[in-house]
Amino acid sequence: MAFFQVGIILWYNSARTINDFVRAITQDWLLLITFIDAGFFTIICIAWLIYDLNKNRTKSNFKWVWLGLTLIFGSPIVMFYLFTERRI
Repeated sequence: MAFFQVGIILWYNSARTINDFVRAITQDWLLLITFIDAGFFTIICIAWLIYDLNKNRTKSNFKWVWLGLTLIFGSPIVMFYLFTERRI
């Protein structure tokens, strides 16, 4: 998730503008679909993680650690959470 943000910032710093970004996304359907899909997946993962952390009554400090790691490193942290914290 942060990977996408860093990529956009690096792309913008290479003398690109927001107009170039919008033009690139709207001219390439696969890129647009990938961008939208990644955005929805990110929102769903974070919403589910918040719901599950609240449901399991995880300590407040650990909630912020899990959310922060998820925002920085993305879905591998969610998978790690599933294998370590969930008791099925």
